[in-house]
Amino acid sequence: AVYGCGFGGTSHLHVATASADGTVRLWQALRGVVVATFRGHHGQVLSAALGVDGPQVLSSGEDGTVRVWNAANMPHEIARFGLTASECDIEERNAHELMKMRLLPPPPAEKGHVGAARRCILTHDCLRAISIGDDGFVNVWRLVSGHLERINHVALSHDAAKVVTCSNDKTVRVWNATSGTQLLVLGSHTHPVTSFSMSPPPLVSLDHDHTDAGGSRDASRGRRGGAG
Repeated sequence: AVYGCGFGGTSHLHVATASADGTVRLWQALRGVVVATFRGHHGQVLSAALGVDGPQVLSSGEDGTVRVWNAANMPHEIARFGLTASECDIEERNAHELMKMRLLPPPPAEKGHVGAARRCILTHDCLRAISIGDDGFVNVWRLVSGHLERINHVALSHDAAKVVTCSNDKTVRVWNATSGTQLLVLGSHTHPVTSFSMSPPPLVSLDHDHTDAGGSRDASRGRRGGAG
């Protein structure tokens, strides 16, 4: 069974579906062809959403988590919010053991929804996700800390160790794919950065160049950076 779907991507040419088999699928809407399948939820996936222009796919499920997937290159999970029930149990047991040993417990983790996360949506700028759950809460999640405006593109580095993003805030940012830590900011652009290429290195990014008053808005400039 399919529990939810969301249209998105450039010109709304893609649709993401949430399925009872625990997968999220990205479809090419006009051809009805699956272009990516995402696996990771524990149990049924209840909702799916897409960025307006970018490659982000958002999903939520009965495991209580909200997950963000990259559809630009190899399908993979790039962010997760909330803990599954088993992870919550493990965390509580670890905290109990630390208390028994009279050690200070670690800072509490963000557990997200208690019970299923029923629905999720992306804000228009793709900077935040909103989810609702069986626990009666509405949660707002910041997808990437660092960018100040809309994120236009995301990709995984060749060694799968870094995530690269670009934004209307005129920057390209490089992140540790495991920890989410920001590693590098390339801020030499004077216009919103709409795309970048990582093959072959070095990283080349493109911005919109608003030339003269009566000129074209479509010209682009390339910037080179040392990331990737």
